[in-house]
Amino acid sequence: MFKSPNEIQKVDPKCGLILPWYTFNCLDYLLTLEYKNWEVFEWGGGCSTIWYSFNCKQVDTLEHDDIWAKEIVDYLENSRTANYSLQVIEVPPSANYDSPNKHEYLNYIYKLGKKYDVIAIDGSYRDEAIPISIDCLKPGGYLIFDNFEQDTSGYACLPNKYLINDSNLKIFSQGDRPYWKTAVWQKL
Repeated sequence: MFKSPNEIQKVDPKCGLILPWYTFNCLDYLLTLEYKNWEVFEWGGGCSTIWYSFNCKQVDTLEHDDIWAKEIVDYLENSRTANYSLQVIEVPPSANYDSPNKHEYLNYIYKLGKKYDVIAIDGSYRDEAIPISIDCLKPGGYLIFDNFEQDTSGYACLPNKYLINDSNLKIFSQGDRPYWKTAVWQKL
């Protein structure tokens, strides 16, 4: 799963790992940044968790799916990587449904008591995660939204570009899949 990319995934030529599953143009942009000392928080994990753990200072991941989280942890433990934490709080994979764990899920990042260089939103309750994420970003930090305004992602409430300052927002679409966008916003 984490070793063989599909046709819409890209491999980091420096380390041989599959890059986070963002649009290629977004990946090209992110790879120009100084990321070695980043502390990263992810709403939803996967290839990004693995790549960040090998290439950044620390990654904290919140996942909603216990089975998927176990696959990620198994890979990282077999790789002897220790600069990550992964927490599972079970909620529906889509914001279409409410959950008794929604409040715990959305407020988990505050329990960690950190400010982050990067926060990636690719999990449940994406709209609600935006203001929380902005609050937990360091000045100069980056907020990454995968599947930005993508109506094919299965989310009724899509990340809304009007919740943040548009002048600091970069939107990267995938050439052969124009509906797929990854957005990056920088907190100035």
